[in-house]
Amino acid sequence: MNTIICITLHCILANINVFVSVDGDMQERANILVTELFDTELIGEGALPSYEHAHMHLVQAGCEAVPHRATIYAQLVESDMLWKWSQLQPIEVDGNKLLPPPAVVKCAGAPSVCDIQLSQVPPESFTPLGPICTMFSVDFSKPVSSTAQSYMAQFKAQTSGRAQVVVSWWDIDMDPDGNIVCTMAPSWNYSDPRTYPVSSGKRSLY
Repeated sequence: MNTIICITLHCILANINVFVSVDGDMQERANILVTELFDTELIGEGALPSYEHAHMHLVQAGCEAVPHRATIYAQLVESDMLWKWSQLQPIEVDGNKLLPPPAVVKCAGAPSVCDIQLSQVPPESFTPLGPICTMFSVDFSKPVSSTAQSYMAQFKAQTSGRAQVVVSWWDIDMDPDGNIVCTMAPSWNYSDPRTYPVSSGKRSLY
């Protein structure tokens, strides 16, 4: 007999305090964990603390999680268009052009994250400087930690240029074998689903 617990992003965003306990609400720890916790940055809306709590208090060791696994990819690019998003640009007001001070123009701007649909970024507006790097992967069927961590990926430059922007996306394996993949990969990277880098027999959902 399977015992299933479901955690959704709606409860977290609405700041709803849902207290579930094995002794009070559940007769035993669940062996299936179904979640809907992801945002555009994958884990930016409290997904890891939710998984951490579930594994500590609500599910059995070796439980099955749906989705099962997530992977984040990144690529270093040169793009004047994307680079300008972190800088003040000249604007026109009543036919007059207003220019920012030179010191402001030279400022690199603060590191920031822009939530965009990469498929809407024209491929001709940037130049990849290196290969696509797998930054990290997390298995949600195993205990996870919400403490701050860092990951490093090394790559050999494919072309010369200015390292201006890191573009990233993620995908999730819905099942342990990765037969069903939900991917946020931009269309210009895998315009043909048959070219998606998974072994034969797997389905990709866009």
